[in-house]
Amino acid sequence: MPSYRVSLEIGIVKAGVDPATLLPRAVNNLQQTTLVESNSVEIVAGVPMIRLRFLALHDRQAVTLADSMREHVSTLASTGRMDVLARRGNRWQPARR
Repeated sequence: MPSYRVSLEIGIVKAGVDPATLLPRAVNNLQQTTLVESNSVEIVAGVPMIRLRFLALHDRQAVTLADSMREHVSTLASTGRMDVLARRGNRWQPARR
């Protein structure tokens, strides 16, 4: 099964939400439908990002899963750009939408 990586920019956390819970809640949301291989929070050019690596049957499913996770996270914090990449050989390439 192909491996995918979603990167989601995180903005302002909503009132009453503990920022430390964003990553575990994003992972939990995605794990309801697929295997999450790895997860992290990174700061890229001063912007916090959630990064999740997961399995999907094909690009379309990967994008659907990432969209669902983003929708969940957006109830907790503002979100920005989201990129979904597919592992092809030894490279990460944009997933086809």
